[in-house]
Amino acid sequence: MASNKEMVVNSVNFEKQNGTNEINQKNRNKRLFTWKTVALICVINASLGLFGNGSFVGWTSYAMDGNLDETFTPQQKWHIFSVIGLTAALGPLIIHQIWHFVGSKRFILMANFLMVVAWILVMVFRENYLIFLVGRGIGGLAVGTLHFLIPLYIFDIVPVHQQPLCHSIMQLQFVLGILSQYILSLFKSFLIIDLLPAITSALLFITFFFMPESPRYLSIRGDAERANEILVKFKTDDRAVQNDLQLWTSAHHKVGYLSAFKEEFNIAYAIPVFGLYIFEQLIGAVPILFYLQNIFKLAACESVLSRVECEFTPEVSTILCVTVFVVSILVPHFFDDRSINIKVSLMWSTNVMAAILGVLGLYCHLHGSFAPNNFEDIRYIPLICLSLFYFLYATGPQRLSHEYAEKVIPKKCYFTMRCMLATTSWFLIYVITRMLPQLIGHIGVGWLFWFMAAMCVLMSVFVKLFVADLTKVPEESRLVDNSSESNSEA
Repeated sequence: MASNKEMVVNSVNFEKQNGTNEINQKNRNKRLFTWKTVALICVINASLGLFGNGSFVGWTSYAMDGNLDETFTPQQKWHIFSVIGLTAALGPLIIHQIWHFVGSKRFILMANFLMVVAWILVMVFRENYLIFLVGRGIGGLAVGTLHFLIPLYIFDIVPVHQQPLCHSIMQLQFVLGILSQYILSLFKSFLIIDLLPAITSALLFITFFFMPESPRYLSIRGDAERANEILVKFKTDDRAVQNDLQLWTSAHHKVGYLSAFKEEFNIAYAIPVFGLYIFEQLIGAVPILFYLQNIFKLAACESVLSRVECEFTPEVSTILCVTVFVVSILVPHFFDDRSINIKVSLMWSTNVMAAILGVLGLYCHLHGSFAPNNFEDIRYIPLICLSLFYFLYATGPQRLSHEYAEKVIPKKCYFTMRCMLATTSWFLIYVITRMLPQLIGHIGVGWLFWFMAAMCVLMSVFVKLFVADLTKVPEESRLVDNSSESNSEA
């Protein structure tokens, strides 16, 4: 009799346990469905924002190619082309000072509004140098703001294992924005080139009204309950949610620039992080995108192609080159790169990039020294070399510099360090884009490629001397060195 009662009780308990598991599984499936839905919306919104940024950068290449008002002096044109980098560098600095009072969502909305205003000024006042320059400057401020805040907004709400893919998608959309401008330039109409990106920015401005506020900002402002509601919709790991909330709610003040180095960030890791970002820009991959069509012409592409029947004009070559760049961004995600050695991969990629640029520089010099007809059989060298260069850049320095920084920057000063890195990158882009026309005019495009090759070699040497091999450094040791056990940064 007793045995029968025990069997009944066990049966009831088993049914209750199964029922509880089914409920938990349903809740988990519901949460996963919510995560997939909202993640898709986030990717679309990020795509629109960074796609607009890329469009604003890619516009320069068409304008540089002799399509800007001829009443502007060369000096004025250089200012118009490069001012975007200077004002983009100011964006993160402004955000760092007042983000605690404004929040990510309002900043992103304001940035997209500024982007729409910038496109309108560029379209309407094309012949007025001062207003044209102001419009480009306003657009640059929006570019810097979106380029800094959208990744931060996404990384705060997506699971850690999804962040590398999200970063690649955002980089992809930025380059797609540049590619779209190169494709639209085939229509030879500034109206089409200006209007479509303006519509894209306006769409993001509208759709972002329906996005939630950053949980990081809500936690700092004391609304942890609302922040928790947002996080549980995105993340399925309850422990990760609680860790994030504890991290953000404990932040009472922002970490200053100097204190981030003096107290929070081990200098042994700060030097390689900043060095990688500096060399990534000195290589020139992003700055030459501002002038890529013109560079293909100067690389003797046009003079040779004019003598042969070939569909690869400088405009088409530019589109093909950037298309390779787009595809290359996603290539690493088709392979299991969790055990990749960042240091070794950076050294290999930069050395091969240097060799490719050296070959391209030699081609340009030989083409200038001998009859162009002798180069008809190898007329594709500029396209092949630059495509390989961008393939290696996308899979090497661009991706690995970011991954290295993600691994070693302590969360306590993550916001501050990311702000400084963004400002440093955009300021260097401004300096290089400002100097590029003069460099090409004085030393020639061949010497420009050799200069870029030298920067690749120097980056490889820097990686060898200063970048730590993280596969040999236990993660726990890095966390202790960087004081991340007491994280409380905004």
